[in-house]
Amino acid sequence: MHRYAYLGATLLCLQACESSRWTPQAPVLEFPETGLDDLAAYEVYKTRFFRDANGNTLQVYLNTRDGRVVHVWANAANESAAFTVRDTTGSPASIAWGGPEADTRSDGTNRSVRHLLAAEVGALEIGWFLLGTMRQERDFQYMRWHERPYTDPPFILTELTELISSMERLPADERTRHLALLDANDIAELQSRLEPRVELTADETSWSVFVEHTSLDGRNHLTLELRGDPSVATATLSEGRVSIRPSSNERVEFSATVITDADALTPLGRERLFNDAFEDYHERQRRTADSIGQISVGEPASDPWLTGFRRFERQVLGLELLSSEEKLLASLPNYATYFGRDQMMSALMLEPISSVDLQELVIASVLRKLSPTGNASHEEALGGQAIRENAAEYSALIHAWEEAEGNDPDRAAAQLARARERLANLPAVRENYRMVDDDFQLPILVARYLSRSDVPPERKRRFLTSAAGRTQSHLDALVRNLAFVTDLARPYAEQPSVANLVSFFHRDDEGWLPGSWRDSRAGYGGGRFAMDVNAVWVPNALEAIANILRAVEQLGLSVEDAVARVPGGGMTIADYARDPALLDAAIATWHGARKRFEVHLSSDEIRRRVNASLQPLSRAEREFWQRRLTERDVTQRPLSFLALSLDSDGQP
Repeated sequence: MHRYAYLGATLLCLQACESSRWTPQAPVLEFPETGLDDLAAYEVYKTRFFRDANGNTLQVYLNTRDGRVVHVWANAANESAAFTVRDTTGSPASIAWGGPEADTRSDGTNRSVRHLLAAEVGALEIGWFLLGTMRQERDFQYMRWHERPYTDPPFILTELTELISSMERLPADERTRHLALLDANDIAELQSRLEPRVELTADETSWSVFVEHTSLDGRNHLTLELRGDPSVATATLSEGRVSIRPSSNERVEFSATVITDADALTPLGRERLFNDAFEDYHERQRRTADSIGQISVGEPASDPWLTGFRRFERQVLGLELLSSEEKLLASLPNYATYFGRDQMMSALMLEPISSVDLQELVIASVLRKLSPTGNASHEEALGGQAIRENAAEYSALIHAWEEAEGNDPDRAAAQLARARERLANLPAVRENYRMVDDDFQLPILVARYLSRSDVPPERKRRFLTSAAGRTQSHLDALVRNLAFVTDLARPYAEQPSVANLVSFFHRDDEGWLPGSWRDSRAGYGGGRFAMDVNAVWVPNALEAIANILRAVEQLGLSVEDAVARVPGGGMTIADYARDPALLDAAIATWHGARKRFEVHLSSDEIRRRVNASLQPLSRAEREFWQRRLTERDVTQRPLSFLALSLDSDGQP
């Protein structure tokens, strides 16, 4: 649908549906909370979490230091809708909640959440509307763009402008084919989707500002509506920003409604998150809290036991808000999407209190996202972020077509065909496989699941044989990962040299890309071989694989059949399945890798290094620290620890 036609349809729908049923809802969580949080720490930040009509989490946060109001929708498109509020001098306006609740509704296609906002400063200037992916909002704030004057150029993703530029360079007939794949009539229509369209309507009863964003492929729409009472304040629109002028000295109130047609996730209820023992414990705690609350004298929040229970309940609610059948989300508001390592680590740490359902859902989620070679996905890009990354790939393909057009017609045709294919699937989810540690975590999690005595063998068989995609079972996907992991570990198992340790990837001139949880070059000291991967995850993963092979055989399933379906043959896992002694030897060798990371410093070496680090200090500072070191006698004892990583030469 043409974007202007969609906006018109949205306006008509909102007007026609105004009398339809809204469901009021209190926040599931709210920060800060009196009696629990340090109110001074939340001086410029307030946030509430709601559930939409499908149970998906919508976080709204108010950053009064910057005047930024952000809605983060933890749905299947990872969306956000935000704007900045300033006073007439250009300073951030202090925005507050206008009421205690939000309203939710759904018409089957669109889901809406409405809440009230208030400002005490009188006249307001609202701008920097940004609707789309949460990742775009994050970049927008990282670049401090929200602090710029409203008259500055709009914040538009470079990848999208480059896609349009690449398309403009195509021959007319070919360009028409590409535009059709994005449901656009011409380049101008495509360009109109780069920033949200803002429209103001008003009558005697209300004024409404509609901000509508159409995704670049034309398939999804996100709308923000700001609505107020003209008897309290008037609104005008100029160059994409809204001026609100109160009719008196009273505070200005207006509603903010976000509407999406993006797919919803499937909420995971508390009964599927936790095991019976935890549910019983939680219920006992709740009953005790209710009893104390009934007999408490004074403010209930002042009772230490009630405060402790409320903190406990917030932890439970927080986990619920981040849990769906499709995935466990990384934290709101900065991520709200799938991270493979985070899911698996969460499942391992929650094991004492989690349900079997949760463990199976996490494993299944990771297995669905394996690469063809069995590499575990670190992070997914979906919605607007997927469009952004696929747009960059499209532009690269068009550039490759241009280079080959004159001298290699076949290659040029192939690049153009790939570009059309990419364009036809612009919002296709993209997986990031750059991390190393997550590949070894999956076998450990699966082994823990298969070793559970409280899960009947028939349930384990059913899980392993159920579908992990169109053409494979969970067992097939799992064996693909085991093949990948054992192939990476085999060189060191056969010849335990530094060069055969599991390495980070070499990405650019800056060095090795940190592919583990510290996630920064500085965090690994610029090293190539991570201690946590090589000394912890690999040997434990190999032990887990040995347990998986035994468990699968005891369940009456065939690893050999699954190995036969692994692309490339899976020779190492096949060898280990046939000869368990070979795998045992590999495990023993890998447990010895820890010694390569051991660092031992003598007291003389410690003194030398400490004195060298003190030299750049002023005389007073140097004497102070030398005196403290002497008093504490800390340089007289040797020190042993594990290095964070090794360089290419095996040095810590």
